Amino acid sequence: MKNNVKLLAIIALVAIIGFSMTGCNPDPEPAHVHQWEWTVSTPATCIATGEETGVCKLDPSHTATREIAINPDAHDWKDTWTTTPPTCTTTGIDTRTCSLNATHKETRNETTIDPNNHDWNTETGLCDNNCGELYYNIGDTGPGGGKIFYVSAEGFTMTDDNSSAHYLEAAPADMPSFLSSGLLWASSSYTTTGIAGTATAIGTGRKNTALILATDAGAPAAKACNDYSNGGKTDWFLPSKDELNELFVNRDYFDNLVGYFDISEYNNRWYWSSSEYDNENPWSQHFADDHNGGNWGWFFGKGNPYSARAVRAF
Repeated sequence: MKNNVKLLAIIALVAIIGFSMTGCNPDPEPAHVHQWEWTVSTPATCIATGEETGVCKLDPSHTATREIAINPDAHDWKDTWTTTPPTCTTTGIDTRTCSLNATHKETRNETTIDPNNHDWNTETGLCDNNCGELYYNIGDTGPGGGKIFYVSAEGFTMTDDNSSAHYLEAAPADMPSFLSSGLLWASSSYTTTGIAGTATAIGTGRKNTALILATDAGAPAAKACNDYSNGGKTDWFLPSKDELNELFVNRDYFDNLVGYFDISEYNNRWYWSSSEYDNENPWSQHFADDHNGGNWGWFFGKGNPYSARAVRAF
């Protein structure tokens, strides 16, 4: 009997524990699948990502965010258009810039190249657009205040520094002034001294002048040209044989413009070049039409007084 009572007690205790556990652990509520409604909170631009915010329609307390990729077309255009007119090498166009990134530009109204719209540099006599056009013509006033007497579209090389030049410009008066007695080519101590390296071609006069003065620092004709200054330019020199000939050929352009060629006296109808014929005789040229103008002389010693005209190249 006692054993039965114990068995019933055990069975009752197990039942109570079972009911108790069942009441404390109900089945969990199943999670729902979110149904998002997305709203742009920060728009993407051409330089930055944006952001969207999502709210679940089933439970608004559930929220989320996600990134919006950069939009290369989302510019913030400035209202002002800048017009660039066409030049001799480039088309014209209107341009405006994105305020977010200055490298982002929009264009409109492109126009064709204007072959006559040059960007002239009067110091060099060239178009800064590198179109190959030259500004000066023979007879024009150059940047040094003299007259242009030689023009080369393809350019010529200055042999003292291998730079390229396109023009020769003549000083407006002889060295020294009008109706002077002329200048010697060499100082008295150097009338038979050769100057190694002088040449005759266009582009050699500046180097010739430097070579003369390196040997004979007081050489009157070369020194007068080298020391000359006009129009703020100090790069004048005694022309070479071929440069002097271009001055002679084009001298008719310069009547009352460049300055009087000093041919009123027989001696001074001859003009010195910076080119040597031999140790004692430089090349010189006769400028008077009534005496076989343009004749060359190589037989006049360096101690004779003749005219000189400074020129410069650029």
